[in-house]
Amino acid sequence: MGSNTKILVCPDVHAPFHDRDAFNSFLKVARKWKPNVLVLIGDFADCYSISAHRKDPGRQANLVNELALVNKELDRLEALRIRRVIYCCGNHENRFERYIADRAPELFETANMKTLLKIKERGWEWVPYQSWTKIGKLAFSHDIGYSGKTCAQQSLASFGGNIVIGHSHRGAVVYSGTVDGTKHVALNVGWLGDNKEINYLHKAQQREWQHGFGIAHLDPGGNAWCSFIPIINKSCIVDGTQIKL
Repeated sequence: MGSNTKILVCPDVHAPFHDRDAFNSFLKVARKWKPNVLVLIGDFADCYSISAHRKDPGRQANLVNELALVNKELDRLEALRIRRVIYCCGNHENRFERYIADRAPELFETANMKTLLKIKERGWEWVPYQSWTKIGKLAFSHDIGYSGKTCAQQSLASFGGNIVIGHSHRGAVVYSGTVDGTKHVALNVGWLGDNKEINYLHKAQQREWQHGFGIAHLDPGGNAWCSFIPIINKSCIVDGTQIKL
């Protein structure tokens, strides 16, 4: 680990139902900030076509077409040539395994989302859903089983250590600690989806969702300084520098 490891965290994107401007803003930050590590926190793919939610008859539901568009956006991330990329599987990617297990369990071992997203070919690392990975003293997982406005606080209390999460589409940084003075942080990294495309939740319940992403600086001892970076009017400020689309 170098003297200053910079980690960029891509939040829930829900491609192909993502906000193009928000995602392009994220890509521009990645090019200018030049992180050492990119972590995709999960739900990059929406997998709408195999969702258990009721489908909109007017919306095309074809997994092949959907994954083609997802991989096209992943190709753009791969083109950044970031030294280390970690993909944490989210509950939306996990829809594929659940779909196969429920409808064709005989085929369960024949295909998986890791293969469909070309993770091995890209040279990326894969973290299964409901698991986590650590860089220094900071852990990364799509979710710890919570959502809603107190997701970060609940996840921090449940995990008992430093944790970066997605899932709730909210931005938050919260701290807690132990009686001996040890501090722990939870970072919730927002999302890059398109609110107009969400058809399973009332618009009023989406008012706290925030476009943005996460960054972390790690020192040689693995200690992390975490920030949520909101995207407002196609603009954000990272380490004091404004980056506009």
